[in-house]
Amino acid sequence: MTEGFYRRTNPDFKRFLYISLVSNKETRSMLYLAVRFIFISDEISEDLIKK
Repeated sequence: MTEGFYRRTNPDFKRFLYISLVSNKETRSMLYLAVRFIFISDEISEDLIKK
């Protein structure tokens, strides 16, 4: 988030926050796949999502 703090304009900062949100959702989807393919346990996935 510190990278976004130095954006010059509000629209630029909003765009940065949107990209960050999408990246977070991509990470969650990869965790769900990792559970489905038994690379990690449900407990590990839930713990990482809570962080």
